Amino acid sequence: MAVESPPRAGHKGAMDAPSPVARLAGATTRRCREELLAARRAALETRDPEGIHRARVALRRLRAACGLFAAAEDTAGAAALPAADIAVLRALRGDARFLADSCGPTRDLDVFIAGAMAQAAAGLAAVPGIDDSLRAWRATALRLRRTRHDSARRALAGDVFAAFDTRLATTLPAPEGVDDATADAARNFARRALDRLHRKARKAGRKLRALDADGRHALRLRVKKLRYAATFFAGLFDPAAARPYIEAAAGLQDALGLANDRAVATRVAADIRAAARPKGRLDRIGGAIEGWLAARDADPARADGEEKALRRAWKRFEAAPLFWRVKAAARGAAGDGEWT
Repeated sequence: MAVESPPRAGHKGAMDAPSPVARLAGATTRRCREELLAARRAALETRDPEGIHRARVALRRLRAACGLFAAAEDTAGAAALPAADIAVLRALRGDARFLADSCGPTRDLDVFIAGAMAQAAAGLAAVPGIDDSLRAWRATALRLRRTRHDSARRALAGDVFAAFDTRLATTLPAPEGVDDATADAARNFARRALDRLHRKARKAGRKLRALDADGRHALRLRVKKLRYAATFFAGLFDPAAARPYIEAAAGLQDALGLANDRAVATRVAADIRAAARPKGRLDRIGGAIEGWLAARDADPARADGEEKALRRAWKRFEAAPLFWRVKAAARGAAGDGEWT
């Protein structure tokens, strides 16, 4: 794994003579790092699980940024960054994925306990003699939750994270002033990148109603990458004009994520059942909860409501102005320099 080999002492990073695109990559990853370190502090210094969730999101954003710039192309279709820069970004992307995956199971369990599990317990509460079984189920879920929280915190506090952060910090170009030519070059790159990502998302969703679960999941991932990129580049244009587009993309991503949420809930319920001590103790209540969730998800009225909400989200996304193609009357010096 790449994070096990930290940079050599005195290493200046691959981007020590940065082009406008390299400087934009450095500025973007630097902001992601700041978000990550703030979330990590919250995760390690408090017992609030929100810190772990924020760290996971920051790692996902960082991974998306590294992937975006590693695949960057210039106007001629060639790589926009030197091979050494691309290699560093790809290594960071892999490391960010590993660390985000270390935080994933605890977040899935937190969401399940607060949402699907609470709903199922309320739905089953009238069943005679079920109270003790529900209490045993909840106790096992909370014990598993503590185990997963501790595992996530160990990942964020360990040597793997330290080596990853060292590499990330030494990769970033130092902040510099931005002249008009540099800002224009960065905006031109951002326009090309956003055009490409937007085009791919629209193509993938062209026959939305006919998409199966796998197709909708693939579309959701495209929309997520697009939303992250739009967030990264909003400061190059007009952040206020970018907001409707970013919100529309977020709404579409949420609507597309409902099927994935159901699959995660089923998996987490199975994890809680498997964590029972002694083994098999929760099989009966686990089957009841999983059956209740399956019946809820199969409700035609619920499915129809979700489908209508998805179509509304898609229409809103299609109607959102492409902020990177809208000419701003004046950006001002602050807008041009936000990304440094």
